[in-house]
Amino acid sequence: MSVYKKLSEARVEFHSRELKKSGENKFAGYKYFELADFIKPAIDIFHKHGLCAFVSFGAEATMTIVDVENPTDRIVISSPMAEAQLKGCHPVQNLGASQTYLRRYLWVAALEIIEHDAVDSSSGSKESSENKEGADNQSRLGEVVRALEEGNGFALLAISKADDQGYRFAFGRLNSKQKALGRELEQKAAMLRMDYVQQLAEAKDAQDELACNQLFDELNVEGKKLVYEMCDDSTKTFIKAVRKK
Repeated sequence: MSVYKKLSEARVEFHSRELKKSGENKFAGYKYFELADFIKPAIDIFHKHGLCAFVSFGAEATMTIVDVENPTDRIVISSPMAEAQLKGCHPVQNLGASQTYLRRYLWVAALEIIEHDAVDSSSGSKESSENKEGADNQSRLGEVVRALEEGNGFALLAISKADDQGYRFAFGRLNSKQKALGRELEQKAAMLRMDYVQQLAEAKDAQDELACNQLFDELNVEGKKLVYEMCDDSTKTFIKAVRKK
């Protein structure tokens, strides 16, 4: 069986599974797959069908899909490199954010993942139109404004996760400058979240307790919770053990 046939069967099996989108663009009103949502089932399916995929970064970001039974039979998917320029981040964090996003996009291309933005966006608009002003929403508005003043993107993500309607209400009442800042802070926090999840997983694999503590100590209260929630079970167990010492 050729590598193309194996990839085709892997795609069919992948799309037969029901996966939940955990990423959400509050501003455009749609949900999307984060890398953590599908990477494990994708790797499991590839293994089942005798495929191995590895990603490399150079002049381009490249995913090579190899038939493990015939390593010379392979498929190469590439994407232009793009540099993240996040304010307040050192070059290594920007590099990690870029590589994480490119890795996601390469897997999306390999598995033919289609995210129905138009459908999700319409659903989000309907929910937004049904929001009602009230004491809770006014309270959320104060929290959002405070997060903007503090430059706390993780707080914005935490608010949106805890109270989607309240967050939409608050965002709709911001001025254009505040909205632009909110978009920037939320995007930065989402990318940093994925970057920290990846680095903590690497610390767990290396059993590097010092790196684990340093990474966790860099995060604020909201960031700690959001990053921990996205980690896999083995990384969570490692973090708990390290933080108890």
